[in-house]
Amino acid sequence: MTTRLRKRTWTLLLIAAFVPILLGIVIKQMLDVAAVQDTVQRDWEMAFTHTSGEEFLRPQLLPKFIDDGVDRYLMKRYPDPKDFQNHVSYRYSVYRERFRAMFRGPIREIRIFDPEGFRGDLGAALQRFPGLRLVEVRDLNMEIPAENEWELLCRRLRELPELETLHLEGHWITDAAIAPLSAHPRLRSLSITWGTGNGLTAASLKTFAAIPNLKELNIVAQNPVDGVWLTAGVEAELVAARPGIKISTVSKE
Repeated sequence: MTTRLRKRTWTLLLIAAFVPILLGIVIKQMLDVAAVQDTVQRDWEMAFTHTSGEEFLRPQLLPKFIDDGVDRYLMKRYPDPKDFQNHVSYRYSVYRERFRAMFRGPIREIRIFDPEGFRGDLGAALQRFPGLRLVEVRDLNMEIPAENEWELLCRRLRELPELETLHLEGHWITDAAIAPLSAHPRLRSLSITWGTGNGLTAASLKTFAAIPNLKELNIVAQNPVDGVWLTAGVEAELVAARPGIKISTVSKE
């Protein structure tokens, strides 16, 4: 066997060994995306990357002609029913995102918009992406998710070691629900919307003060229970506990 033939043989063997590994990685990411989708009721309005620019619409590694072809096939294969139904409508959008996930590379950001409640352990599904740096879960439903569901989600998020930015929106985000975020090692920016409508109070200061790297806190309150959510005294305590923190509060009726 000549030297050139030996090199070619070794190259082919390396390729043969590498391809199954790469295929396994991309298929796993597709299944991980599907796991996140399966844990909410309204599963088609999610973003597994930033929400601006061409990357949001199509991963750079995915050729446009392939993406367009898959898009046409899915829209023909899964037409919407006449009556809207969760986990029945917009199947083409859900499956398209699963396909695109195989070309996205490491997923660092996940945004979930108006899921209309959880139907499983969303936090456990998010933990399939240990490198997450940004998580956004925004639910407009006034009845669900319940306090215990938000608490479980925060408990799971506390275990994401790289998480830096978190935005939660829901009517039952209470002091108890966010308490598990205490002492998160990397969290720098925290936004909570509507939580003061039913139970988020100034007592949550204890949790915020215990997040060592928290630099930004944004609270959007709806009909605060005690009128003014953040008094000057409470704000002063938080600033003393977390020097340099930027605090923004807005009340909406």
